[in-house]
Amino acid sequence: MQTRLGRRQFLLYAVLRRLYRILPTLADLSLWNALLGLLKLALNAAIIFLPLMFAKFLAPDLGIPPAKVAELTSYAVYQTGALALLQVSRYLLEAVSKRDKDAKERLERLYEISVALGQAIGVISTQIEAYAATDLAAAQRDLFLTQALKCIEATVRLTMGKMDERYCCVTLLTFERGGQVMTRARSSVTGRRIGGMSPEAATIAWSVAKYSDQYMTIQHFKKTAKVNKENNLPYRALSVNERPPYESILAFPLPPVADTEQNRIRKGVVTIDSALPYEFLGEDVVILPRVQAYLDLINLMLTNHSTGVEPEV
Repeated sequence: MQTRLGRRQFLLYAVLRRLYRILPTLADLSLWNALLGLLKLALNAAIIFLPLMFAKFLAPDLGIPPAKVAELTSYAVYQTGALALLQVSRYLLEAVSKRDKDAKERLERLYEISVALGQAIGVISTQIEAYAATDLAAAQRDLFLTQALKCIEATVRLTMGKMDERYCCVTLLTFERGGQVMTRARSSVTGRRIGGMSPEAATIAWSVAKYSDQYMTIQHFKKTAKVNKENNLPYRALSVNERPPYESILAFPLPPVADTEQNRIRKGVVTIDSALPYEFLGEDVVILPRVQAYLDLINLMLTNHSTGVEPEV
């Protein structure tokens, strides 16, 4: 038989129930959420004590007598304005908080997609390599690579929450014989040519493949005199003879693989560029795990590509 709880016990259990629901959220409390909470408290306190602050600080400067201050704060217009300010501030803070929560959930979903795709690629990697070695795959490879780069571009835009029309282009550069680099594929046609060749020493790709572990970020290309002491870079685009349409560059080297001589080489580099400087500041480490599966897939499709750069890292 179920015994009825007394009032004190019910109140105790109610408090404990609330605590068990609050504590898990406190464990996930971020600095940003803590700052938002403090801002909410400060704003609410400011509105609550608005009459006192008005009487203490503003009224004397305006020459309003104390008796008149009490009369002014009792007006319906004043009280309505204070309540309206409170509601607007709450709405804005809740909108910011919701956006932060939505961004966190979006990043988690994108990470889950990348992990699931990476596991799927791992299961059928042998079959992909076998297909990549066929003549049919060779004929359609660049088209396939273009679609993979489009997936990377979409993932980068979703990760950063930048779904507007700002410039963003993902490019695959592969290393060719004779110390050349080919612009093999792009995620979008932006007036920059595909298939052009450049000396590897004049490209960011060579420095990235040679010296970078996972990625390299150039925050402001115009201000960057050189990427590495071994590689001076001129301020120009590879595919057009004019000022580059980008300033921020985020570059990911393809994972190293064993070539026919059992050396570890990187066959290419994927670059993501944006017109605005410092676009990838703090975002590079967030983007990498969400595009890693696509880098692995591109690497597999380059199975028959035997030329690359041996990394020093």
